[in-house]
Amino acid sequence: MRPSRSWQSCHIHMPGRCFWASLKIFLRTARLWTLGGQIRYLIIRALQPIAKPVDASLFEKAALTYEYPPPQFREEAGPLRLAGVTALADLDEELAAFHASRLLVEKSSDPMSGEPAVTAARLLAALDHSASLYQYLYQDPCETLPEIVSECLHLLTSISTSLVPGLIERFSSSDSDLVLAGLFDLLIGHDEGVQGEEFLASFLEESKRYDAYRYLIALIIAERRQDLLPALLPMLHFESDKEKIFILLDAFEPLKQDSEISKVVEDLRQVYRK
Repeated sequence: MRPSRSWQSCHIHMPGRCFWASLKIFLRTARLWTLGGQIRYLIIRALQPIAKPVDASLFEKAALTYEYPPPQFREEAGPLRLAGVTALADLDEELAAFHASRLLVEKSSDPMSGEPAVTAARLLAALDHSASLYQYLYQDPCETLPEIVSECLHLLTSISTSLVPGLIERFSSSDSDLVLAGLFDLLIGHDEGVQGEEFLASFLEESKRYDAYRYLIALIIAERRQDLLPALLPMLHFESDKEKIFILLDAFEPLKQDSEISKVVEDLRQVYRK
């Protein structure tokens, strides 16, 4: 089953054909005085629910728009391209997938948010084009952004298990906690069950990456991975790192009604007080 298409959530009532036609004319002609595409972005989002197949070319034009307004001359039409691609997906999924694949690898994605590439990755996953996400992960690291890598890993939970060891080898030593979080999402949430248990156990036992450690512990608990707890709990009895103990006490507090977990929590508290 395909993931739900969140980009279809915008439903705005339009008063009639004349208004719709006027907006289309505006989209075809407005440029110089709307550099950056914000107005056109909002119009496309508003028109998307009532678009017809004939409008595919209009959305494709938006998906191909790049603009560099003064004074910084920095590319600012990313939201417009993204709106065009997501609207196009309602009319022509295959064509939209090609454009989303381009957005995924383009150099102008925002270095802080990863947009529009992050949302393009989600669209590709929804359209069953996961191969593009996998390909992105094997680009030269200098050509990728952690935000996009993390999202691609997060979205690949249905890939063949034979591909997972290669991803663990490639990203397990990443300097980015965000990338590690994406890898954990893949390993814990894989459709065929937990993957990379040896790596996960080693990370929990040896790593000093406390933010990533906190995320992994929270993920195991949030996903109710009872299959991981039997291997995890004995390891915790011997934990001596107080930073990790603090994280564990906080994470296991809601589960302390379980007798085995309660015993671990009590042991950890005694170590923490020393």
